[in-house]
Amino acid sequence: MAPGADWFVWLAGHDESDEHGAIPTRHGRPASAVGAMARGRRVLLSDDDAAALVARIAAGDELAFGTIYREFYRFLWEFAYSLVGSGAVAEDIVQDVFATWWERRSTVSIHTGIDPYLYSSVRYRALNWRRSAKGSTRPDVATTIVADHVGLSQPSLQPDEQASMHDFETALTRAISALPPLRRTAVTLRVRHGLTYAEIAEVMDISAEAVMIHVSRARTALRRVLQAYYAE
Repeated sequence: MAPGADWFVWLAGHDESDEHGAIPTRHGRPASAVGAMARGRRVLLSDDDAAALVARIAAGDELAFGTIYREFYRFLWEFAYSLVGSGAVAEDIVQDVFATWWERRSTVSIHTGIDPYLYSSVRYRALNWRRSAKGSTRPDVATTIVADHVGLSQPSLQPDEQASMHDFETALTRAISALPPLRRTAVTLRVRHGLTYAEIAEVMDISAEAVMIHVSRARTALRRVLQAYYAE
């Protein structure tokens, strides 16, 4: 399924918290609409696998470190890019996150999972860079940047279906770029990166309940703007 189609399905359906009000846990990554979409983009590690890799990295295992690097690099770069608006700066930020982890591998404590640790580290450095830039010519998250960040691409469809999906993706990109920053970050981490509400809360340093509200309001706003694509 193409990423644009993933967003279409998510907007059309129900997130697991919408029906049950529960914050999903990471244990085993239970099958869900969002989880399945995320699995289509990168492998989601179980708690046991993640803990084993972290332990191996702490012991100096370069192969384990390489596994995490290859698994997360692209997604962390996209996230950093969405925050700083510069591919080169985003690359520097992600490289610094991994370099710092490796240098401090024997003392780093990762209690909440690899995802929140890495995304939090990237966000912290990105926000620091933005503060140090002091309003220089950093562009806002423009339409083209958002398109990369949410993972839109041309799907493998028939020509008429491809044209329709392209129209949807264009409208979706504009709608996401118009969301308030916190709302945009929360919903993108949820749908594009497959993080749970608890993990997003850790990354954004807000409560899981606040994350749920941001995601819910983002869905409402996006569906309002894109309602024509859901007409019977």
